[in-house]
Amino acid sequence: MYAGKDVTIKIQRAVEEDVTHKLAVVLSYLGVKRADSGSHEAYHHSADSEPTPPFGTELADDEYDQIARSDDTRFSKSTTTNLEYAIMLLRYKCAFAESEVKKIVVKFEGYGTAPAGNGVTMKIWDHVSSAWSNEVSGTAGTDETLTITLTTDIGNYIDDDGYIWVLVRTTNPSDGTTAAELYCDYASCFVSRAKFTVDHTPISDRDMDGVADESEHVTVKVNGSEVTVSSVDDSEGLVILASGDFNEGDVITCSYRYDSDPFIAQEFTIEPKQRIEGIDGLGSNVIQIWAPLLKEIDGSIKEVLKVGDADQIERTKPLAPEDYDPFNNLALWTKLTSYGVAIENFDGDNRLKLYEENSQHGSVLFIRKIKDFDLTIKIYGYQNPYASSRTYIHFKSYSLEIYHWDGWIRLLRKSSESGTYLIAQSADGVMGQNAWHTLRLRVHGSHIQVWVDGSKIFDLYDYVDASEGDLRLAIYARITYFDDLKIKAIEADDENGIIATWSQAGSAVKIGLDGVIFPEGSLPIPKNEPVYIVTPFKARSIKVIT
Repeated sequence: MYAGKDVTIKIQRAVEEDVTHKLAVVLSYLGVKRADSGSHEAYHHSADSEPTPPFGTELADDEYDQIARSDDTRFSKSTTTNLEYAIMLLRYKCAFAESEVKKIVVKFEGYGTAPAGNGVTMKIWDHVSSAWSNEVSGTAGTDETLTITLTTDIGNYIDDDGYIWVLVRTTNPSDGTTAAELYCDYASCFVSRAKFTVDHTPISDRDMDGVADESEHVTVKVNGSEVTVSSVDDSEGLVILASGDFNEGDVITCSYRYDSDPFIAQEFTIEPKQRIEGIDGLGSNVIQIWAPLLKEIDGSIKEVLKVGDADQIERTKPLAPEDYDPFNNLALWTKLTSYGVAIENFDGDNRLKLYEENSQHGSVLFIRKIKDFDLTIKIYGYQNPYASSRTYIHFKSYSLEIYHWDGWIRLLRKSSESGTYLIAQSADGVMGQNAWHTLRLRVHGSHIQVWVDGSKIFDLYDYVDASEGDLRLAIYARITYFDDLKIKAIEADDENGIIATWSQAGSAVKIGLDGVIFPEGSLPIPKNEPVYIVTPFKARSIKVIT
């Protein structure tokens, strides 16, 4: 059925975001340097009482690294002054506005020793009453974890500069002869809130009832279970939940649709159908009844091809299931070095070869920026006698470094303030040289996963910038071959929607199509001038919007 011409089309694009880092953040000393300012800081001190913050001597860079991970590498503070305690002062810069925070959880992993007994005491600063409060204590002489959890009067524990202060000391003091010693393996502060802003706006009228700002327009899940949404602002993309009581390790996702920019279709057709299926209820190979099943709608959108139009490219790009590059050429890559990059027949097929030449280490940049993605690539590290030689896969603000000599992989995060620092490292022998390996990298919001030859190597969460970023392949002092790159955007399980508006007999007609998929993508029709593209689609239901 021909529905109309000069139709205004607005596609509701389905998306699922990992919003964990927008709602819950672990503040730690990973990557912190003494030269940094305005962020997290830690101090050591000794005294016979509990001073008012700030106080003490700031940790050095190597000492910050000692408390950045739970790895049995500990910072220690010792005092032999009579009746003095070994003390640490921990300062965390809250990631959210004070008024938004719903929960604070501070943790300290370590222990204390002293003549009168082992143990550590931890408190948090209440800047309203100007006192250390919420005391917890341990009694161990080996690592134990102390925890303070706060869900009420949150503003009392975040000062006017946005800092959370925590005091940790040996439970008992020195006697002047035997030291009081405080050991810290890891320290962190978890904060959570109940509001966030989605990446894409405006949020669509997903139920197509013509009513804006409904909670039904989004679905938020915590560890796979749906939670209550209090309010939604479609235009701003603001979502407020009924609760911000999350826990470290929770995975929080938001599924919704967002409106694409409206565009004009020269033709818009829809053809409702109803599938019919014959049923043999007697096992006789004879159909006793024809059963009508679910209705479906076929349709198409015809529009003028606008060469180089960014909006049209962006609209049709997600319809392609994935990018695939067998490396027969460099069509999808930009050379970042004049030397050290080639397409070469190796092991019976064309491959991308990165190598060192004229003191340049080969490097190439993917032509598009990437966001949430699932990537696989085959990698062959050619024999090299230098243990420091390596292959890089740079993505967004992260790097995977492959040391083929020993076969291990490191994951690092880049920081404009603190340089690059290690997040995780695999065991030896994971990805050696002189053999093909298949590496898979999946990044969805704050969730990063890495597999080698089907075995999962990393599965972790880390704070990430939600914006798009570059993908770059590089080497250092070696030869590496690459083949069969596949990059697929991670999209929502939900289907898209279409809102179509046109004029008919002097009246405006507005319909909504739900459960829309684009199984074939956009098809060019080059026979006419101007050139058109036609985008076929299928929809599950149709309704008139009033």
